[in-house]
Amino acid sequence: MQEPTPVQPGPPFGNPPVGVYSPPPAPQKSGISKFVWIGCAGGCLLAVIAVAVGVFGLGYFGLGVFAEQVANDLRSNPVVVEHLGTIQELEVDLMASSAVADQNIFVFDAKGAKGQGRIRAECVTIDGGTEDVVSGTLEMSTGEVYDLFPNPGTEVEAEP
Repeated sequence: MQEPTPVQPGPPFGNPPVGVYSPPPAPQKSGISKFVWIGCAGGCLLAVIAVAVGVFGLGYFGLGVFAEQVANDLRSNPVVVEHLGTIQELEVDLMASSAVADQNIFVFDAKGAKGQGRIRAECVTIDGGTEDVVSGTLEMSTGEVYDLFPNPGTEVEAEP
């Protein structure tokens, strides 16, 4: 009698055909590389945020200095004094200013002791710390519009 052939342990569906190569299993990746990529991405994101905040801050504070220089020039304007009173707040309206074709004309939101309004002013830089308003209008919140220089050429000159 013939003895049964012992069963060889192997793949569950039989032996693969001769000459077929199956690659070895891929090595396990360490978790360190994942943390390195996350760290790099996080660092880049923080750098972008820091640059954006820096640009915004410089623009915001730079425009504040510019508005203060314009306010200093407008504080002695008789039309502003008559209708707004003492300027308490003057802020550049960037959206309205960018809509104006002339790059020397800026739009400001103004608040004074007597009222509030919008000033469209042509500004000329005299030096690093001085702006000169050479023309413009004041539109009050009630709708009245006043020329900042109603009589051109009648500026009072300083006596020697």
